[in-house]
This record gives sequence, C-alpha cells and structure tokens, in this order.
Amino acid sequence: MPPTESPQVLISVLLVVRNEAGCVAECIESVLDQTFPAEDYELIVVDGMSTDGTRERIREIQDRYPDRSIRVLDNPRGILSTGWNIGILAAQGRYVIRPDAHARIARGFLAENWRAMQAHPECAAVGGVI
Repeated sequence: MPPTESPQVLISVLLVVRNEAGCVAECIESVLDQTFPAEDYELIVVDGMSTDGTRERIREIQDRYPDRSIRVLDNPRGILSTGWNIGILAAQGRYVIRPDAHARIARGFLAENWRAMQAHPECAAVGGVI
C-alpha cells in the first residue's frame, strides 16, 4: 500500500458522464468505498451537460460525503473524448483510472491496480474486471 502521509494524490479516478442519473450514484459510491486510502486518490466527474438529473444525483452524493473531494467539471461538447481530455488536464494524480459510469468497482480495485503499477513500472496501463 502507498504511504498515507504523502500529500500527493496518487490516483485520479475520472468518470465522464452524460445523462447517467440511473447509475451514476452506484458508480461513485463504489469509487468512494475503497480499501485504498481516501487521501491518496481523487474523484473527478466530467459531466456532458446532462439533462436527466445526473448532476443532482452527484450533488446528493457530495452532500452525503462532505469530507470527500468530488470535483465536477463541465464538458460543454458532451462527447467522451472531450470529457476525457478535460478530466486528464484537471487530474492531480500520478496515475489515472477511468471506469465507465455504468461500472461498479470492487472495494480493492484501486489497491490492486496500485500494486500492479508498482510491480510493473514498465507498463503504461493496467486494468481489471469491473
């Protein structure tokens, strides 16, 4: 596991969403419910100007988890590639993990990916079943 005293964010989790009110809450909650230390990762949600209540669902989660940093950024073009670019530019982590909004990640997902990244620094990407 990473040292928790480090002020640097190690992992940025990016969610690019658009009209995902039906699933975004479960996805975000799975990202927040990790065995990886909360201070070592950040969550960035890039919203493609949703019109179905997605933004409101995200706000509800922000209210339920006031001690967690959940940044929400706008993606006015509403397309995935633009959203990823916005999120990656804003990311403060050493690594970026990008699950889809329909995914729920396992509690150990970030920790397992961190271990894989440390064990294989020559790799440009790691992943797993979500």
